[in-house]
Amino acid sequence: MNSGKRFRCVLPVFAVLMLGMSLPAQTVKKVEMPDNSELLPLVSELSGKELDAFEVSRSIHDLYKTGLFSDIRVEKKENADASVTLRFLMMPQPYFQKPQVEGEIGVKKKKLRTFMREYYPKDRRYTEEGFQRFLNQMRGFYKRVGFPDAIIKGVVRFSDDGEQAFPVIDVRCGAPVMISRFEFIGRKRYRKIIHLKSGERFNADQLKHDIGRLRRFLKERRFYDAVVRSNVTQSAAGRVKVSVTVKEGPAYKFVVKNAKLDPVEFQDVFQYVLESGLSPSALRVTENNLYFKLLEKGFCHPEVTYRIEGKQVIFTVKNAVRLPVSKVEIQAEEPLKVSTPAYYNRIELSRVETELSMALKKKGFLHPRFSFDYLEKTKTFRVTVKEGKKIRFGKVSVKGANGVFKGAPGIEKGKPFSTDKLRAAVLKMEQALREKGYYNPVVSIQRGKLQGNSVAVTFMVQTGGKRRVSAIYYHGNRKIRKPMINRIIGIRVGDLINVDEIRNLQNRLESSGFFSNVDVMPYEIGSDKLALFIRLKEQRLKTIRYGVGVNSDEGIRFSTTLVWNYLFHRRLTGTLLFRVSPKRQQVYFNISGRQHFMSSVFFAREDKSNYLFSRWGASISYNTTFGRFTNTIFSLEARRNHLANVSVPYDEIEKELQPNYTLSLNSQLLYDRRNNLLYPTKGYYLSLKLEPAMDLSKGQFFMKMLEKTAFFAHRFSFSQTVGQISAPSPENYSVPLPERFFSGGVNSLRISSFEQAGPLFSTGNPMGGRFLALFNAEYTFPLGSGLNGVVFTDVGNVWSEASDASWQSAIKDAGLGVHFKTPLGPVRVEVAWNLDRDAFPSRWKLLFSIGRAF
Repeated sequence: MNSGKRFRCVLPVFAVLMLGMSLPAQTVKKVEMPDNSELLPLVSELSGKELDAFEVSRSIHDLYKTGLFSDIRVEKKENADASVTLRFLMMPQPYFQKPQVEGEIGVKKKKLRTFMREYYPKDRRYTEEGFQRFLNQMRGFYKRVGFPDAIIKGVVRFSDDGEQAFPVIDVRCGAPVMISRFEFIGRKRYRKIIHLKSGERFNADQLKHDIGRLRRFLKERRFYDAVVRSNVTQSAAGRVKVSVTVKEGPAYKFVVKNAKLDPVEFQDVFQYVLESGLSPSALRVTENNLYFKLLEKGFCHPEVTYRIEGKQVIFTVKNAVRLPVSKVEIQAEEPLKVSTPAYYNRIELSRVETELSMALKKKGFLHPRFSFDYLEKTKTFRVTVKEGKKIRFGKVSVKGANGVFKGAPGIEKGKPFSTDKLRAAVLKMEQALREKGYYNPVVSIQRGKLQGNSVAVTFMVQTGGKRRVSAIYYHGNRKIRKPMINRIIGIRVGDLINVDEIRNLQNRLESSGFFSNVDVMPYEIGSDKLALFIRLKEQRLKTIRYGVGVNSDEGIRFSTTLVWNYLFHRRLTGTLLFRVSPKRQQVYFNISGRQHFMSSVFFAREDKSNYLFSRWGASISYNTTFGRFTNTIFSLEARRNHLANVSVPYDEIEKELQPNYTLSLNSQLLYDRRNNLLYPTKGYYLSLKLEPAMDLSKGQFFMKMLEKTAFFAHRFSFSQTVGQISAPSPENYSVPLPERFFSGGVNSLRISSFEQAGPLFSTGNPMGGRFLALFNAEYTFPLGSGLNGVVFTDVGNVWSEASDASWQSAIKDAGLGVHFKTPLGPVRVEVAWNLDRDAFPSRWKLLFSIGRAF
């Protein structure tokens, strides 16, 4: 708020104050808010009381705290019965909304949008000073990107209710500054990082950004002495000459001596010096990081020093020995246990001391002392404990609780003294008071003097009184309806409320997914009422995402996803997904709620060479989680499968020429303990799927079972998949072709093309099977700069029946490849060789894909 507006606000209050001091006391009969009656609860306490200028000023202050008004005036009207009516007249505080940029923009819209996101004060309070400040920032932006004569003007239009400000910015960029000559001195490989050329518009921001990228690029490759200089000279004609000079200097190497550890384990140790450079402070930090890394790995008392020799930074480790512990001996009067440490070093000593200290404090020993020793011959860790004096609770009393508590929970006279018990008792008492409706209870502790071996404790309780919600006011919700917000917060006018519930309702609003920012401001009205003012900033309810994927089996795959939150004005989310590739087209529409249920309809179409397969259907699902790692899904699905353009002989696929209708009940369990979904190095996951289904076309029941398990241990990973389709009368029933198992491709049997493994029609194309068994193993090793090498092997196949499965008929391949790390997963380039051409005819295959194989 500027000084002028503050003066206009204070002046009426000052006049009311002077009037109240010079005349007999007057009673406020009525309080009016012509345009903002919803906020009356914030000032309703004035009604029925004597006119008090300080109370009026406090009410104005509360109204200003909402952030909705730029000016507030109070008018006093005298009534016939000598009472007064107060009218609060408020001018809305406008907020910056999306601007409109017109004229000769001169720069790419993407760059302008990036600038707007960083500097434009969207959804902030509108002030003329703030708007002019933004225009100045925009003028500076245009000068930096090569338009020194840019003319930028702006006007602001306000909405009818005065709450929104829509700036219109007129840009006349003028003539740009051009680069007459660009000179680059250094290795050609660095030239591509600088995105400036002769004859282009000069962009100082781009040059600064590229110089920073080049310096980081050199630092990542350990050219710490590299020098990057840029020089810009302007001619009289207004053109500029730009020169960039790069001198690499030596590339340093990090060497760790006298420590037998895998170099991979040192990578995180050097992260700070890689980011900060080869300064003495960065080297000291790295030295400390290496010291603690050695302690973590079990070394006893390592000493780390560094020195620079030529192009090497050498970290020398002394006393890098491990002292393994086979057993622990504790010499103490009290019976104590501690988990056996793996090694005897500083970290383990600290952990053992913490465990023993906590155990003794629970028994009433406040200041225990410890000494440690290590017997190298027997590998024994010896701990000597001096417990000290055992303290007990003396007299326990509670004051100020209004009879709510007869005593402190968990605290009894004569029991061992414990600070943990005291903290737990305080938390329980405060929680119990809040559950009884007290607004903000505070419980403090007063300890008496130590008398003998006992301490008296007094719990001082301040209940804070009770508060009822007198009004709830929302601001900022233009799309989400108020009844929906009321259901989310779960609080109604007239309910008792406390500070925990206010915090919880804010969390519920934030976790609803509808709002990017939530502020809940309570206003106390009198001694027992409270108004809630909730300011909201809505998220975008509709979002569109695009994606492109590629692999050597399917080719290029495009995907588009439309997500629509708050569907049908309910807490529903609609998702429309399209996936298109040369061989496969899929459409999914899914509706999910905030709870566990989900429904969807889908359509898929695939080109299988010998036939064209299409499927459409609908499903309803229920999913839930158990703990952090377990997820279950149950779904009822109805689908229609149909084949067209069939080139398989009639006698081999006669049944498939008619549409097939299937009703299935799918249950799936997923237990996932991987440490990283894209790049797991340890853990495992288990997926178990059971799908009883009914072929409605033939009135035949069948059961599909699919189990998959994968294990990850540092660089090695292993996966196995087993699937089985069973029917009560297998000899008289042929499972519909689209319901069978298929295998082969970049994510299963890599020597085979996509779904080309298993039994074949006479045309040479796969017919699928009832039994699937697949085993994959990989070993990765680092190659540097985000590259990993991989060696793999795959064994498995699809068979018509489980009895047909054998080692001789399994497809076996092995190969090697290169994986490049990206945020979307590894980019994989692999070569697979066939290990058994009797089982599968191909000799070798080159594969390309994005994402993990399993």
